[in-house]
Amino acid sequence: MSKINDFIKTTPSAKHWENVGAHKHHGIVVPLFALRCENSSGIGEYLDLKKVIDWCKDVGFDVIQLLPLNETGIDPSPYNAISSCALSTLHISLHALDGIKENPSLMQKLKSFDILNTYQRVHYLQLKRLKLD
Repeated sequence: MSKINDFIKTTPSAKHWENVGAHKHHGIVVPLFALRCENSSGIGEYLDLKKVIDWCKDVGFDVIQLLPLNETGIDPSPYNAISSCALSTLHISLHALDGIKENPSLMQKLKSFDILNTYQRVHYLQLKRLKLD
């Protein structure tokens, strides 16, 4: 491992490795879309990661690897990003938005997502239309 550490220190990314450390890491690989919970809207959402982060910490893991989370437009493949900077709107946790509970029409709209949570598969186009509406 010492040879690897010495090599990493000579690379352009050496500064980044200072934060991560070039030692053994343990963790999981999981697609965010699979992390649905009762508050999700048919797909795993950014806030669903909180439970996974807590669990990983409890079992001693220090890495969570996800599929790409970039915006893909109407293409459901996470590998067909239309932007290298924009995160996918599909994974926004609408139920956690400030003030949503005080707005009956938005709460009614949020209820329309409940059916999507009963499906085994993610209905990307339907979900995208509902979230952007």
